[in-house]
Amino acid sequence: MEKEQHIDWEIEGMTCHNCSLNVKKYLEQNGLKSVQVNFTNKEASFVSSAETDLDKIAKGLSGIGYTVANNHSNHGHEHHSHSDSLKKDLIVAIIFTLPLLLHMFIDWHLLHQAITQLILCIPVFYIGLKVFGKSAFNSLRAGIPNMDVLIFMGSSAAFIYSLIGMFENQPEKYLFFETCATIITLVLVGNYIEEKSVKQTNVDLEKLLNLQTDHAKMLWYNFDTKKEEIKTVPITEIINGHRLQVNTGDVVPVDGLILSGEALINESMLNGESMPVQKNKNDIVNAGTIIENGSIIFSATAVGNQTALANIIKLIKQAQNDLPPVQRLADKISAWFVPVVAGISVLTFIISFFIFHVAIKECLLQSIAVVVISCPCAMGLATPTAVVVGLGKAARKGILVKGATQMELLAQAKFLLLDKTGTLTVPSSMEDLNHISDEAKSIIFSLEKHSSHPLAKFLAAKFQNSTEIRFTKIEEYKGKGILGIDSQNNQFKIGKADWVNSLSDKKNIIVSKNETIVAEFSLDETIKNGAVDLILFCKKNNIEPVLVSGDRKSRCEKIAHELGITQIYSEQLPEQKLKVIHQFRQQGKTAMIGDGINDAPALAAATVGISLSNATSVAKETAGIILLNNNLNSLMQAFIISKATHQTIKQNLFWAFAYNIFAIPLAAFGFLNPMIGALSMACSDVVVIGNSLRLRWRK
Repeated sequence: MEKEQHIDWEIEGMTCHNCSLNVKKYLEQNGLKSVQVNFTNKEASFVSSAETDLDKIAKGLSGIGYTVANNHSNHGHEHHSHSDSLKKDLIVAIIFTLPLLLHMFIDWHLLHQAITQLILCIPVFYIGLKVFGKSAFNSLRAGIPNMDVLIFMGSSAAFIYSLIGMFENQPEKYLFFETCATIITLVLVGNYIEEKSVKQTNVDLEKLLNLQTDHAKMLWYNFDTKKEEIKTVPITEIINGHRLQVNTGDVVPVDGLILSGEALINESMLNGESMPVQKNKNDIVNAGTIIENGSIIFSATAVGNQTALANIIKLIKQAQNDLPPVQRLADKISAWFVPVVAGISVLTFIISFFIFHVAIKECLLQSIAVVVISCPCAMGLATPTAVVVGLGKAARKGILVKGATQMELLAQAKFLLLDKTGTLTVPSSMEDLNHISDEAKSIIFSLEKHSSHPLAKFLAAKFQNSTEIRFTKIEEYKGKGILGIDSQNNQFKIGKADWVNSLSDKKNIIVSKNETIVAEFSLDETIKNGAVDLILFCKKNNIEPVLVSGDRKSRCEKIAHELGITQIYSEQLPEQKLKVIHQFRQQGKTAMIGDGINDAPALAAATVGISLSNATSVAKETAGIILLNNNLNSLMQAFIISKATHQTIKQNLFWAFAYNIFAIPLAAFGFLNPMIGALSMACSDVVVIGNSLRLRWRK
């Protein structure tokens, strides 16, 4: 079986969504799998076999107009920034186009000479051939004609027709070299503004990328001096287990566990929380966070692309590649857009000339106006730009969304199902436990330290000074409790009364050894910060909150009453939670938030699964949205950002479709000349991107 590898390429030359479709189709045609291409961050990812000739594929991409910037096997090719090249072409085009336009306003004989206009137009037309002609030809080869086909058709028609007029010596009837040059220059202006604007949509991701430092201070033992010393090493040399030091002002280079020292650490770049967090021995630190005050030595536990920051960046990039259903419709229309517009352009000329007997010059101008005013790019930009901005804004708020589809579905949610313990409530205090023996405390600590459930974490921390029992087997039963067996085959349990086989119905936690009860007690809990506001927000926005918990009915009713939740499902095992999820999904789109192992199936079954960052790994894996700061206020922000992003996508698509629906007929009937058409086409892209960028500043 061939070994497969995951490859990420940075690809220059992609200017719109159609370009990414071209690249995707080409890579798939060459046998690559799981291809994802995103023109907003100029990246392509795919899976290839070890025998695939990637160098050959990269050269093939270059042949259709796209350059692989980070294909290190391609040693013989120099790479120049597409943005720099575009800027140079634009400057040259402006220098030669302005004198061409001056002849319309200045009665200088030399400017009105056909040969002068030809000389001024040739450099601009050459740029058009190089940029739009090459791209048009490549897109036709790939089977997905792009907007450049239309631009090249219009500018070439104007140039060739003007040449005919010059040779026929009838400049007053045929000559419009300035139209050819102006179309190319205005489209270049639009492309330049578009490229700069698209980069702005990626600002939030760029900020995350910039959090990754290049070097680290590593502790090592110098055998010559017989002393421990600190040396600065490249981050690539750090492996798990290396001891590192960070001081005030330093950026934490990798994830790790604090061995000594204490520090106040700013984690806002990862979880959106503005207040710094105090970290001490045995606490976790994450790459990209900043030491505001203090000094610590820690052991590296995750490096490179295994850190929490790297995983967040990876998930955001993957999410940007996800297209919601509304964009898939736009893509289907875009695929037919160019040939349809080309057909309309030809039909416009035929009808105008042969039926309405319009002068040939006017017929040609109308046909050129049709092809240069149409804009499939706006349709392609509508969703990706809004999604990139929305995902970035969510990340700044400590919300990790795994795909654009998740945002769209959350925006349409009608029900929010909420787990209780750890989601709406936090453990607060216990009844007096003086009567509990040291043996019971050891059992509680030894069992609960193996669980990620909020109650388990609370109990393990409460009895962390107890003697630990070593188990040969330990197993957690979803929604019930934990079982452990030691080397003497003693059986220990902690969990719900009915599972531990207790007759007690007064206490909610039972501890047993060999089926004999050694302790029973109740654990109190308080409403989590933000829970009340979340329920009020849901009701205000027509989202029905529903409590779904494995806890006892009396305790669920108490919490539900305090929060104002009317629908309650208590004493639910994981399989019962699934039935509840399916029941609500039949009534509308359903979001579910939880944090335990027993919530994972329900999170996967919900329309949108939402998990807290301190949840179990399986809960985070099945969830579509993760609240990195464990703050329920972030869930409200997630709803707001999702709705705003979905609204922006609809606005963008409306503008893109409405623009083309109204502009193309106006051009066909002769109400718009080609130069105004080219300017309008460039503006339509900028309007769509500008509307997406508004998301960054919306409150």
